[in-house]
Amino acid sequence: MPSAVASLLSGSSPGPARLCLVRLSALGDVCLVVPLIRELQRSFPNTSLTWVIGQESLPVVAELPGVHFIPFDKRRGWREYRRVGTILRGVRFDALLALQASLRANLLYPWIRANRKIGFDAHRARDGHRWFTTESIPPAREHFVDAYLAFAQALGCRPGPARWDLPVPTAETAQVQQFLTPRVDDRPVVALNPSASKPSRNWSVDRYVELTRTLANRWNVRLVLTGGPGANERKLANAILSGLGSDFSVVDAVGKTSLSQLFALLAEVDLLISPDTGPAHFANAVGTPVVGLYAAVPATLSGPYHSRHLTVDAFDAAARKYLGRSAAELPWNTRVRSPDVMELVTVQAVVEKVTMAFSERSLRPGLRKILAPS
Repeated sequence: MPSAVASLLSGSSPGPARLCLVRLSALGDVCLVVPLIRELQRSFPNTSLTWVIGQESLPVVAELPGVHFIPFDKRRGWREYRRVGTILRGVRFDALLALQASLRANLLYPWIRANRKIGFDAHRARDGHRWFTTESIPPAREHFVDAYLAFAQALGCRPGPARWDLPVPTAETAQVQQFLTPRVDDRPVVALNPSASKPSRNWSVDRYVELTRTLANRWNVRLVLTGGPGANERKLANAILSGLGSDFSVVDAVGKTSLSQLFALLAEVDLLISPDTGPAHFANAVGTPVVGLYAAVPATLSGPYHSRHLTVDAFDAAARKYLGRSAAELPWNTRVRSPDVMELVTVQAVVEKVTMAFSERSLRPGLRKILAPS
C-alpha cells in the first residue's frame, strides 16, 4: 500500500478523520483556499487533509504544511481521472469539499469516495455541479474566501478571521534579490503586474504609463514590472516599457521568475498594483498591500481580500453602462465582458488608492516614511 494512502487510512481524531478538498485552478483561486485549510487545521488539528490540485497551481501552496497534495495534470485527459481514482482506491473520506464547480472538477468527484460531498448552492453551481454533490453551502453574496470558509462551517467549525501564513521558501527569496538590489535608500519598492489572464481585464498601455510616471515623480518609488512568461504578458510589458522610454528606470522581471519565485518577489516588495489576476492574491497571502484594478468583476467577489479598501472597484458603473442594471440587481457571479470595460478605471482613482496605501500605518517601514502629498 502506498505510504500516502496508508497515512490517510490511519487518521483518527475528534471531528472528521479524513477530509478531501478539490480545487484544481486557477492560481488566484487556489491561493484563496488557504484560509479554509488553516481553519480546518485549527478546528481539527488531527484530521488528515488531502487536496487534489492542478499540477500547474501546486507551486503556489506546495510549502503549506500538513496537507497531502495529489497533483492533477489536465493535459492527460481521461487518464488523469483514472490515475487519481487509483491513488484513492480503498480510501473513504468523512467529507469531500467540492470547491470548484467547473466541468473538469465535477467529473472528478465520482472518483472520490466520501460520506458527504459538499458543494456550492444553486446560484453558484454550474456545469451540473449539484448532480455530483449531496449537500451545499448556503447561498450568499460573499467573497470567494468567505465562500470557502462556509465549507468549514458546514463541518461544524466557527471560522475566525481569514489567515494565510503561507511560507515563502528562503532559497526563492535569495534568488529574487537580484531584482531588488542594491537598496541604497529607504525608497519603497512598488511592483506593477499589468497583465491578467483575460485580456479584457487589462488596463490600457497609456494608463499604465501615466500611472508609472506619476508614481516615480510624486513618490520617487522604485518600480518592478512583474508577470509570467506568456507571449501576451511579454507583449504588454514591452509596450509599457516602450511608452516609458529608455531613460526611465524600471526593473523588468516579466517572464524572468518561476511561479514560486514570483511569489517570493511579491513578498519582498512594499506595494503591488495589479488587475484581477493571480499575483494580486499571492501578494495578499504574504501580507503585501495591493491596489487592485477591477471593473469586469466586483472586488467584493474576488478582490485582494485584505486590500479591498485599496481596490478601485468600477464594477457597478460597468454593470449600469453595459448591462443596464446595478451590481446589486445582478447575480453574484456576473461578469462584464466588454473589451473596453477597464476604461472605467481612471488613473486618478488609482492614484487616490496609492495615496491611501502610502498613508496607512500598517504598511512596512519603507512606506511608513512616505508622506502622502497634500
